[in-house]
Amino acid sequence: MLRVPFLAAESDLGQLEVMFRALGTPTDWPVSFCLVCIILSTNTSKEMIHLPAYVTINSSPRIPLKSLFTAASQDALDLLEKLLVYNPLYRLSTRGALEHSYFTNKPIMTHHEKLPKITGTGGVVKETG
Repeated sequence: MLRVPFLAAESDLGQLEVMFRALGTPTDWPVSFCLVCIILSTNTSKEMIHLPAYVTINSSPRIPLKSLFTAASQDALDLLEKLLVYNPLYRLSTRGALEHSYFTNKPIMTHHEKLPKITGTGGVVKETG
């Protein structure tokens, strides 16, 4: 939909910052679930700032996906919203994603035989029928 990577970054912390800027800083997920100890600047305790891996991440609001994916259908936006949830307990399951209305509502997807084919040299052969 964007034709570029949505959450691209070059490091682990860079990835988190990109995610937090786009999806908002998580507020409903305990820090104990995080792989890296990240303390939000609003919840900093004096003991934590002395840890060697301590990093402060500023709080960011969630950007509405409609403003990022302006050409996306309501079904596509709904599916993205349900998949881009930090806490896996609340995230849409694989089965739920495959059963989502995005995959069954019109316009129906193009049959794989009618898609452009890639040649052995990396070029694209367009179908004419």
